[in-house]
Amino acid sequence: MKKIFAFLTALFLIFTANSSVFAKQLADITAEHWAAQEILSVINGGIMGITAEGNFNPDEVMTRADFNTTLLRALGHRDNVNENENIFEDVPEDFWAYSDILKSQRLGLIYGYGDNTFRPLNNISKAEVESIISHITEDTDYIDTEVLDVFTDK
Repeated sequence: MKKIFAFLTALFLIFTANSSVFAKQLADITAEHWAAQEILSVINGGIMGITAEGNFNPDEVMTRADFNTTLLRALGHRDNVNENENIFEDVPEDFWAYSDILKSQRLGLIYGYGDNTFRPLNNISKAEVESIISHITEDTDYIDTEVLDVFTDK
């Protein structure tokens, strides 16, 4: 049922995407950009946003806090109530992503470091993203690795 809902949501986003949005909203992305439709989908889906200047900044790095909030939105957990105690010494209550960080910790999506820090303003590495994705997908019964055959470094 979840897969059907996700598929229908993706279809809705694809079919409701309007190229004219690029001219109105996105100052740094044109309809010809290689990821234009995907960028538009995550914006229309409320998963990611644009700056006040109308930029998406596709080549900018993401911080751990940014990625965490984006992940919660993508998985539909952003509105969950947070009831966790803050174990992170570097995440004060007035930090913009405070609640999202504690939600992810409770859900087991993103962990902090051994010194009780989360390091929310550090850039997130590919290795960290891979670790997070592996936590989300570890219960998958079947993984089709043939899609990786097109890559020489799979």
